[in-house]
Amino acid sequence: MHGGLLGGLITLAPYPLYTWYHDSTELWGLSLLEDQQLAGLLMWVPMGIVYLGACLMLASRLVASREGRVGA
Repeated sequence: MHGGLLGGLITLAPYPLYTWYHDSTELWGLSLLEDQQLAGLLMWVPMGIVYLGACLMLASRLVASREGRVGA
């Protein structure tokens, strides 16, 4: 959850939080804020997918165990 929270904060920040690397973002054609938003999304979205997958797996196990008890 920490990665998701930090990714969301970095993505939705209205101004650049880390100004010390401003020279390296122009190499990719991005502004400092766009680079920060992209980095935040790369932290936020994949971790959300991992947590969603884990929740779905646990939910399927829970449903399967309850179906086994009802049928027996």
